Amino acid sequence: MAYTLRTASPTADASLAPLLDAAFGRANRESKLVTQLATGYPAFDPGLSLVATADGRDLGYGLFLPRGFRIRGCDVSMAISAPFGTVADARGKGVGTFLLETGLGALKDRGMRGAVALGGQDFFRRQGYESAFNLYTCDARRDLLPKQEAGDWGGLTGEDIPHLMRLFASNYRGVSGSELRTNAALDWESSAVAAYTLVQRRHNEAVAYVRFRVRDTLAVKECGAKDPAAVTSLLAFLRRLAEEHNRPNIEVHVPPPHPVFRALFRRGCMAEGNNFHDAVMLRIVDWQGLFQDTAASWLRPMELCKQDELSLGIEGVNYQLKRTDSGLEVSEAKSEFHIELPTGWAAPLLTGRLDWRDLHFETGGEFGGQTMDSLGCDLLGMLFPPGTPMWTYAPIFEVADE
Repeated sequence: MAYTLRTASPTADASLAPLLDAAFGRANRESKLVTQLATGYPAFDPGLSLVATADGRDLGYGLFLPRGFRIRGCDVSMAISAPFGTVADARGKGVGTFLLETGLGALKDRGMRGAVALGGQDFFRRQGYESAFNLYTCDARRDLLPKQEAGDWGGLTGEDIPHLMRLFASNYRGVSGSELRTNAALDWESSAVAAYTLVQRRHNEAVAYVRFRVRDTLAVKECGAKDPAAVTSLLAFLRRLAEEHNRPNIEVHVPPPHPVFRALFRRGCMAEGNNFHDAVMLRIVDWQGLFQDTAASWLRPMELCKQDELSLGIEGVNYQLKRTDSGLEVSEAKSEFHIELPTGWAAPLLTGRLDWRDLHFETGGEFGGQTMDSLGCDLLGMLFPPGTPMWTYAPIFEVADE
C-alpha cells in the first residue's frame, strides 16, 4: 500500500488527538503530551510532527522532538522519537517504517545526528536503533539519611530556572545522555499526577532542587545541589519526605557521577545499575557529523598515542579519522589501523554502555587481522572508555507515563 505524509499541528489539527488516542489505546495521554510540547517547548518543530495516511485515513503518527544531548563530553544535536505509533489494524504493514525513514531523513537534513527512543524495542531495533543507555538507582534508606533540619523548601518559580540549569549541567557533567535543558518550564516541572519539583534557596539563589513522584514507590527522578552543604540539606529533605509518606526508603534515579549518588553511596545506601531492559535506544543518522561534533574526544587519545589516523567499521561503512593541523578530518575510507565494530555495538560503545574491554574480548584482541600491541590496547581503552550513560529525560514525558 502506498502511504502519503502530512505534517500536523497538535494545536490546530482536530484529527490528531483521536489518532493518538486510537494508536495508543488510551485517551488524553500522548495527545496531551504533544499538545503541551507544541505550546510550551521552544524547539518544537511542526515539520517533524508527522502523520501517515492511506485512502484518506490517518494510520500513524510520529513526533521527532529536537533535543540537545551531551555525548562523550560534547554537545550533540539529536531528537527524541516519541510519541510514535500506528492504529491497531495498520500494524505490520510498513506504516511505522514509512514514518521513521521520513523523519530520520528530515533530522539529517536539519543537521541533527540521531534520535533516542524509549520503548517499542522490537520495532525500533529492526530500524537500526541500538540499546545505548542505562538506569541507575540508589536505594536511599530512611534510617541512613541525616537527622537534621532540612531547611526551607518551596515550589519552583521562573526565577529559579537559570539556577537549576546550572545545577543540572554541573551535577550531570560527564554523563552521556544528559540533556541540554532549556529555560522552558516543562523542562523542570511535571504536570503528571503526584509529581512535584521543590527548590531550596540561599540568599535568593536556588542551591538545590528535587523532582519526585509519589506512586507505588516514592521516587526521585532528578535532583541537583550546588555544594556539600546543599547535598546534606537535600538528603535531610529526602528523609523528611520518607517520614511524611511513611516509606522506609526512596528510590533515587541519578547516575554514579552525580554528587547525590556519591553521598548516598558513602552513607551505605545500596547502589544499582541495570540496562533499563534495553528500552532506551539510539540511532545515529549522520556518523560523519557526529564524529565532528565529538572531535575532541577522538583527537585526545590519538594525540596521546601518537596515532595520526584510524578507521572504524560501522554497519558496513568505514569512517576514517585523521588528525590534521586544523582538527579532525572525517571521510569514508579505511586505514591500516582499522577497528571493525560488531553489529549493534556502535551506539553503546559511543555512550560507554559497552567499552573497550567488551570490544577487546569480543574480537579476541584482533583488529585488521593483527593482534594489537600494548600501544594499540592503550589507544583502544581511551577511544572507548567505560561510562555511566543515562538518558535524563525531562519531566514533560511523565505526562504519558501515568
